[in-house]
Amino acid sequence: VLVGVYVLDINDNDPVILNLPYNTSVSEGAEIHTSLARVQARDADSGRNALLTYNITAGNLGGAFYINDTTGVVQVNRPLDRERVAEYILTITVKDNPENPRTARRDSDFLFITILDENDNRPVFTRTSYKAEITENSAAGSTVIVLNGPVLAEDKDIGPNAVVKYRLLGPRVDLFTVNSDTGVILVRQGAKLNREAFQDPRVELILVGEDVGGLNSTVPLTITILDQNDNPPVFSPSSFSVRLPENSPTGVVVTQLSATDADSGSNAWLVYRLESSALDRFVVDPLSGAVLVGNTTLDREERASYHIVVMATDRGTPPLSGTATLTVILDDVNDSRPRFIQPVTVISINESTPPGVVVATLTAEDPDLNPRLEYYIISVEAKDDGDKPVVGLQDSFGIDLHTGAVFVRNRLNREFVTTFEIIVSVHDNASEVIDKSSSVPN
Repeated sequence: VLVGVYVLDINDNDPVILNLPYNTSVSEGAEIHTSLARVQARDADSGRNALLTYNITAGNLGGAFYINDTTGVVQVNRPLDRERVAEYILTITVKDNPENPRTARRDSDFLFITILDENDNRPVFTRTSYKAEITENSAAGSTVIVLNGPVLAEDKDIGPNAVVKYRLLGPRVDLFTVNSDTGVILVRQGAKLNREAFQDPRVELILVGEDVGGLNSTVPLTITILDQNDNPPVFSPSSFSVRLPENSPTGVVVTQLSATDADSGSNAWLVYRLESSALDRFVVDPLSGAVLVGNTTLDREERASYHIVVMATDRGTPPLSGTATLTVILDDVNDSRPRFIQPVTVISINESTPPGVVVATLTAEDPDLNPRLEYYIISVEAKDDGDKPVVGLQDSFGIDLHTGAVFVRNRLNREFVTTFEIIVSVHDNASEVIDKSSSVPN
């Protein structure tokens, strides 16, 4: 007798994943449903006990991937972002006997997925703006100091996509340049930084950070050109004159000097002083530049003019100076009394000298300018041989008002009068000051 026996399968074998663990990669720009890998497994059982289903049981952040439960094909399920998640480690689980989960057997292993970079991020500067400064006259190639630097733009991409190149835009790129690799700002070759040539010493530029794919961002860059003490104070005009009445009292303002300095700040703060030839006759206010009469008397008759060198010095390092020549001309004041050159004159004349004859000329001088001297006979005293006064002879002599010439007015008689004492005064008609002289004819 031939007996046929059918052996029925029971689920006594675990499914086995054949091609895991496995490393794969996908671009962050991959479209949804892009296939990455196919997980393969086998089960030694048969029938329904060998029917396998696939699932992702761990590591699938945000549901980024999907696995076909029957074919084991892993696909992109959502848009990927390498800058958010750069790598996924998926736990893939295969189970058999899907109709009876309580008796199902399983196997698990890892699928490593690396997200490849796409150039999808523009460089971003670490500052919303940059402030920098450089001293004027700095040589070409000098580094500009970035106060809130360094200049840096960061790109979240990786590799070549993250390499940032820098450049400058703006109307004054003839003055500055930027190292394309480091972002260091430099004075351009051939540039001349003269702060005084700028109405505003702040140069406004635009910094550009750009990656290999042309994605870029910009921020403003303000470079302030700092002052260097390279300009001396300047008087305009450098030589001038003023007139001042002699005898002007101490403290009277002679003139107000003013110098200018094209620099700024302390480099343009000026201090004034008298350099020479003042002889203590004048002083200058060190801050205002006002020239004043010093603690002395200004006498035109002693000295008619002064040539003063005034110096203005700035407070830069080192300090620079400029000078001006001030000529002070003293105007005459009628402050000097006239003086007879010879206060006493003795002459002898003949009694027969007729009226009108000039017997002496008295001369006076006045140190003031253009004096107008007038001569007057104050008194005439006649005496006889006994030295006794003789009255009634006041009109014996006269004097020319302007020349001082003394002349005989009436006939003389030696037998009655032997001497005349004539007192003459000289008067500057611009003042109340008079001087007297006497002339004694025999």
